[in-house]
Amino acid sequence: MKRYVKATALLPDYILEELKKKTGEDTNKEALAKAIYHYVNCVNPEGMKKIKTGIRAVD
Repeated sequence: MKRYVKATALLPDYILEELKKKTGEDTNKEALAKAIYHYVNCVNPEGMKKIKTGIRAVD
């Protein structure tokens, strides 16, 4: 059974604007989703292994 968790974070506007520029997305939601997906699938610096997750891209 998959489990979903709702997370909330307070971020200043300038961080969200920079994130949208870096990800190429127009909305805060899509920019955050793309950044989180990238972070989760990033190389783990300690073990240099891919992090395995059940997360997939949102269309």
